[in-house]
Amino acid sequence: MSEEKPDYETRQCVVRQAAAEPQMDADARTIRSVILTDRVARDGGIVLPDGMDIAAYMRNPIVRENHTGPVVGRCLDLNVMAHEVEAVTQFADNEKGRDYAYLYGLNPENEVFMRAWSARATVL
Repeated sequence: MSEEKPDYETRQCVVRQAAAEPQMDADARTIRSVILTDRVARDGGIVLPDGMDIAAYMRNPIVRENHTGPVVGRCLDLNVMAHEVEAVTQFADNEKGRDYAYLYGLNPENEVFMRAWSARATVL
C-alpha cells in the first residue's frame, strides 16, 4: 500500500504516526532524535529531506542556540530519509550545552522539558 504524499500546493499535509521517542545516552551527552520532517512548519514552509545537501554542514556540524547563538553541541550523525531527518546530537560540555542536555531529558529525573528541534534551511 502506498503512503499518501503531502499536497505542497495547498500547504496541506498528511498526518503520519509520530516519530519514535528520542534515544538518550547521559554518559556520552547524546540524543538521537528526529530534527526535521516534511510536514508543514509553523511558518508555513516545507523542507523536503531528500532534497537536502548536507555535505557542507557535516564539515562543521555545530548545533547553535536559536540558529545563530552560542554553540550548544555538535551533530555526530545525520540520517536523511524520505520524510524526515534523524540526528545524533552531542551536547557540549559547557554551560549552555549542559543546560540544553538537561532540558532535553539528560537529567537524573529523565524529565523532558523540550521536545522540538528546528533546522534552518537555505534555498539554493
